[in-house]
Amino acid sequence: MFVLMPKNNKEEVKAAHLLIDKYELPVIKKKNPVRQLALLEKQVGVSTYRGSRKKTLIFIPISLVVVIALGALTVFFAVNDQYVAAIVTGIICFIALIVMTVILWVIAIRQASSLRTDAWAEVLHKLDAEFPIEFLNEKKWQKAFLAHMESLV
Repeated sequence: MFVLMPKNNKEEVKAAHLLIDKYELPVIKKKNPVRQLALLEKQVGVSTYRGSRKKTLIFIPISLVVVIALGALTVFFAVNDQYVAAIVTGIICFIALIVMTVILWVIAIRQASSLRTDAWAEVLHKLDAEFPIEFLNEKKWQKAFLAHMESLV
């Protein structure tokens, strides 16, 4: 997971602070870029990144409950000498665990990469429809974002 986290967070935070100053938004300045983005989304009325995080926080407990229920059902069948049913539910439980793990990895990768830039694009577009967002397509978009914000101030 450490490898997936984007770099250049300092540039993104500085750019966000410049954006807050330029548009005089009543938002608390944070050092964490994800929290800063969430606060900006809330202020502007956009729910791209926050919505994805909420869905993830709902998906995790539901998946845990499903796996625990299937595991308990497997144990129940094994204790009652219904070995075929125990094996089948055990296999289903194992497959469900693998599927849920893969889904969580896909969500984590999406949140760490494209979803964040999509959220910034929506925030910037909501603040100023004329704001150029082409720099969000660059590989080092945080540095480009900071350079653009510094040129505006």
